[in-house]
Amino acid sequence: MTIPLWALQAFSILRAIRFAEYENAPVAGGKLPLRLTIENRGVAPIYEKLPFWVRLKGKESEWVFDSKQDITKWLPGDAALNFELDLPQEMPNGEYKLEFGIFDEDFTVKLETETKNDDKWYEVGKLNISDGVSD
Repeated sequence: MTIPLWALQAFSILRAIRFAEYENAPVAGGKLPLRLTIENRGVAPIYEKLPFWVRLKGKESEWVFDSKQDITKWLPGDAALNFELDLPQEMPNGEYKLEFGIFDEDFTVKLETETKNDDKWYEVGKLNISDGVSD
């Protein structure tokens, strides 16, 4: 039997980003390695395969990436995630907020974090993208 996500939400099953490690100064056109620990404080995994999004939001542009992580494998307790994002060459230099979200057009999974930018995105830190050219 599959329990709908709205029912899990109603029982206050929380997922929290407990740890996030990332390179502070990645280069446009390069890779951004991410290491996260997600805590599932409930008694069951998420049953629906929703995308786990990563957003880099700058002052003038934002970039959204599908992390390709299978959230249905996040059993109660901690889940360790290690993955890389391919940063586009055309990303402008500057400071970007590193944000995560789990949602599709029908549903959003709420995360417990210190900062939430809107109904879907949760900020975990900031980083500076550069073009790799020295001054």
